[in-house]
Amino acid sequence: MTTVSAIPENLFNYSDTCTNGAEQVQTWVRNVLTPAVTAYQNGGGCVTAIDVDTAKQLAAAYYTDRDVRTVGQAFLQAGGVLVRGRNQPIHANEKTVNAAFTKLQTEAARQQTEAAHQVQINAGAALAKRLMGAKPVEVTGIIRELAKHGNDPYFSAGFYNNLDEQHIETAMAQGGIPALVSAYSSGVLDKKVYDSVNTRLARPIQNVRFAVNLQDHYMTAAQKLQFLNSIGANPVAARNFANNLTSGQLRQLFYGPASEIPGLRGSLTNALTVAMWQQSGQPQARALMHTVSDGLFGDGTPKLTHNQMQQLIGPLMEFYSAGISQSLVPPPGDDPIALRRWAEGLGRQNGQDLGLFLKAANETGDEHELMKSMIQGGYVNVLFMPTGILAPELLVGNIAFTAGVGAMQSLYSSEDPLTGLLDKLFPGGSHANTSLLNDRLAVGGLSLAVSSLISQGLVHPVGSDVPVKFGSDPVANAELVKKIMLNGDDYAAGQKDFQGHLPPSITDLTHGYRDLELGEVNDALGNPDYKPPE
Repeated sequence: MTTVSAIPENLFNYSDTCTNGAEQVQTWVRNVLTPAVTAYQNGGGCVTAIDVDTAKQLAAAYYTDRDVRTVGQAFLQAGGVLVRGRNQPIHANEKTVNAAFTKLQTEAARQQTEAAHQVQINAGAALAKRLMGAKPVEVTGIIRELAKHGNDPYFSAGFYNNLDEQHIETAMAQGGIPALVSAYSSGVLDKKVYDSVNTRLARPIQNVRFAVNLQDHYMTAAQKLQFLNSIGANPVAARNFANNLTSGQLRQLFYGPASEIPGLRGSLTNALTVAMWQQSGQPQARALMHTVSDGLFGDGTPKLTHNQMQQLIGPLMEFYSAGISQSLVPPPGDDPIALRRWAEGLGRQNGQDLGLFLKAANETGDEHELMKSMIQGGYVNVLFMPTGILAPELLVGNIAFTAGVGAMQSLYSSEDPLTGLLDKLFPGGSHANTSLLNDRLAVGGLSLAVSSLISQGLVHPVGSDVPVKFGSDPVANAELVKKIMLNGDDYAAGQKDFQGHLPPSITDLTHGYRDLELGEVNDALGNPDYKPPE
């Protein structure tokens, strides 16, 4: 558990001072700089749009400084009820602070969105009021009216936010699923709606349905699949669905009565994978992986049979592949010590995130059978499939992402997947099946890590300070990453520091990553009471 600390009052003072300063300079740009630039240009002068560039930089600084206040509020929330003097630090768990910060940002964005779309939200609420008081014969007409606004997420959100639980399912059962999925993409849906939908998705199928009473309207198996498939086809809706799904709700949906619906587990896993690609950063991606791992493979979950795991191994690999990609932390710069710690930290993090999944896969038995089923199902290069080309551009850039994907796929396409590419973690072939699964996930993360180093100009041949660079050809870029990964002793990352520490070779970084990653996986497989760190 990592502990962080801050003095909220200092953050508030900093934020208020800086945002106020940014507003004053923005006013100066509008009132002084822009007229001066315009007058100079009108007089025949040639000058770049320095006023526009300055305004953009000021806006970016303003929003960053405003977030500093939110960080202070997050520390106050994470610190709980405590007695402290003013201007005394709060010490809190980093994960708790990150969760509070994300919640505060989400709520602020929601309030802004609601204010901008209040007319549509109110109109949807008015239609919901009609449904709440409707006679059975009037329900179909009201849902038809809802369907006319199916492409308006804010109208749809206003509608569903103002229904009780039974009427939510009534609307879904009578044709309102497209509107509900649209509402999921709005970002203004109430938590009670998410919870109601999650609960009702997991309930047993009601085989007898009479449209005589509102209480008799229940979703069919086909409608539950329709909802999950529609969520999976709408990335923003999928993100909001997954981020409002607890591990307990996921467990009930995955293992409860509804799991008997053919295809439900696959549709659910696909929706979660689409959601993972939409996560906005490392804390959010890791939080979703933790929710899914705990929900599907944590304490108290049923053990999947070999046949069940065989059907799910490909989709689950896609989910965890996306998670590793989205949780990648950018390199810390060219400091050699920091780069070694970065690689080790990525390895440890990935091993922790994969532990419960690999433990569950290992316990299904039948060495190599799961990998064979992946090959037969077309999942040999499952990592970063086309759905994954919604690249984490903010982290490594699109060029680096594509190069990392290509290198990883090229490495595996030239090898026999049943013998494995890397050294086996376990001697004598024990756990070989799980080792192969882990190789594909771990090397996928490693290839992206190397790509991110190249994209920031940090990789160079040993003995040279000239960095290797990506070009415009994605195939050549992938081959460059592959070449560096296979010849790691010939390339280094970063620069020699003032204390004389030499830049680590790519082999050094690879070993640091792999040793920590495999150590976490080894712990998961060898410890019957294993739990991933909080």
